[in-house]
Amino acid sequence: MYRTRSAWRAWLWPAVGIGVAVLGCMGRSGVGAGTDAQPAGDEVNHGADVGPGPRATLPVDLSDRAADAEGRPLRVLAGTELTVMAIGEPKATADWQLAYEETVLAEGKCGLDSDGGGRFRLILPEVRHRAACQLLLLAGERRRERGIVVFPSSMLGASKVRIAEHRLGVIDPSGGVQRALVLEGVTFEDLATDIQQRFFDGGTVILAGYESGEALAAACQGLEERLKKGMSALVLNPPVGWSGWGAKRVAVKEARSAAVRLAEDVVRIVQASDFGDGPWESVLEVESNGGILIGLAPAEEKEESAVLPGPAQSLAVARRVGRGRAVVTMLPQLERPATDAVGRALLDELILWTVGTREDPKEKEESHVR
Repeated sequence: MYRTRSAWRAWLWPAVGIGVAVLGCMGRSGVGAGTDAQPAGDEVNHGADVGPGPRATLPVDLSDRAADAEGRPLRVLAGTELTVMAIGEPKATADWQLAYEETVLAEGKCGLDSDGGGRFRLILPEVRHRAACQLLLLAGERRRERGIVVFPSSMLGASKVRIAEHRLGVIDPSGGVQRALVLEGVTFEDLATDIQQRFFDGGTVILAGYESGEALAAACQGLEERLKKGMSALVLNPPVGWSGWGAKRVAVKEARSAAVRLAEDVVRIVQASDFGDGPWESVLEVESNGGILIGLAPAEEKEESAVLPGPAQSLAVARRVGRGRAVVTMLPQLERPATDAVGRALLDELILWTVGTREDPKEKEESHVR
């Protein structure tokens, strides 16, 4: 198994012990099959009471019939309540460890019941940076490892004063962005009414959760003059039929799988592998390649490239509007930023960059990516 615990402390915010709460082991009562973070609910709450924290379920099959492949790592937010569902030989005992590199964070035993099922629960710790952990289970000769990537629950904490001074406005009828920002303790203005939207004069406005392309286009048009004077707009996942500021959402005739390419100096914790390979059904079409933040690799590409493809393959773009800037995204992870780990991290990174705590990417005819 793994070795020491001390090195992990540098990655944790101050906490009791190692910061991983083990909630116990129990027999199976209906083994779940999901491997993605499961939200506690879809309720919209703009106040301080935002309900239970995120939850995730990770099944691990220790039986002889199971393949030993790890699969794609589970990506979760710090503070997630993780339930590990073990399946194996009836009445067997599984030893488990959660580790970061060679540092043991938590360990224990899980007894399987007469049906061969058992489970244990952990509260994952707060981290300052992205942490790629490994969960190891041993039952006799059987060994299973599963990757768990833990993202900070808030990347905005160190910039709260800067964000408050900058003034962040949010227009999101679904309430998803508001809930994410409330969870992070960030000051923002919820622009729920037409009057609030009309007179907002802060530094950045986020537009999300629109079901009508025409309604979103009207909201963007109302912000046009303010962008020309220096305001920034962050448009998350515009609906079908929307176009504006040199970008347009288009449906791909044949959705395809492709790796993601990220522009330099925009995202630092999120990695290209966090987005998977699609299949991508909608992309952003832009008037030129300049300002592409997230793109897709060409269909024939096998290895990583330093150059983004043409504009029809873009998933996030930044466009200059007078003295201001519009950032537009088309990524499913941003549909639920309150509970989706990658979506939360990407939202935070875009806010930090838009507010001005990050440098602008070089706007060349071809954007360079890593």
